[in-house]
Amino acid sequence: MKLYHRVLILTLLFGFSSKAQDVKKAMDEFRKETNAIVTVNNDNGLADFVRFPIGNELTVKGTTLQQKSFTFLQDYKAIYNIQSVEQTLNFDKVHSDNYGLKYVVLNQSYKGVPVFDGQLRFHFNANQKLTAINGNYISGISKLNQVPTISSTQANAVALNIIREQGLNGSGQPLLIYSNNLYVFAKGLIQGHITSNHLVYEVEVINKVD
Repeated sequence: MKLYHRVLILTLLFGFSSKAQDVKKAMDEFRKETNAIVTVNNDNGLADFVRFPIGNELTVKGTTLQQKSFTFLQDYKAIYNIQSVEQTLNFDKVHSDNYGLKYVVLNQSYKGVPVFDGQLRFHFNANQKLTAINGNYISGISKLNQVPTISSTQANAVALNIIREQGLNGSGQPLLIYSNNLYVFAKGLIQGHITSNHLVYEVEVINKVD
């Protein structure tokens, strides 16, 4: 197995707390209007998973699935506390699942920088009606400087040093940078309690042997 490690490197030490506000009323109105079943994130109060029961799938305006997904967000962006759909979400592509049904992926960005794990997936049935929405939208990113304070080259050097210092290169073969990507990273996302947002490099390191 080849050695493969990801290293997230903070480019600055200042973060901005993100909290959803004024969404409860919008959530109640959305449920009443669409009969959707909504799982709410206990940490930020935003929609975590949206499902439309069988026989009550949502008809959304648009000639393509991409248009339908954006139309939905324009109508109900408040349940995710989205300030601007156009500025923060970008169309990725239309996927097909194991059953041949299609879903649209929209990726989140902040001032041109991708948001780590910021992605919404819109699932449609064979009649192109919306059946469910899942994924993460990281709300409240507004005062983060999108310009990194260290270069990607510096980040690569830090990542290589971390791998060496932790003794993770068992074979001793030369370490290589496989990829380097800049992201906005929400600290505490995995734990379910976001405390701040940071600009980070995700550096993937390999040695082609371990």
